[in-house]
Amino acid sequence: MDNRLLAAKAIVDFEARRDKKGHLMVYHLPPNDGGGRFEVAGINERYNPSECAHLVELLEAKKFDEAESYAQEVIARDTDAAENADSRLNPGVEKPFL
Repeated sequence: MDNRLLAAKAIVDFEARRDKKGHLMVYHLPPNDGGGRFEVAGINERYNPSECAHLVELLEAKKFDEAESYAQEVIARDTDAAENADSRLNPGVEKPFL
């Protein structure tokens, strides 16, 4: 797995609510959260409606591995802009995921 997906996996793991078996779960947000009604691994209904809906569909179909991979890819795509940030030019700022 490349660093891009390793970083996305770390974010998914940090953000995710999981069931007792370790599968991703839908988290219902508090009314004043601002992210909509629910999210999966930090991917919420308000800012990523189609991606969030697809994740919910995958989870309802018990396609847990596919949901995990999809969440990582969405997070990676949404954070790709950081790879082009000026701080990326300074190797002292970057720490590889190993």
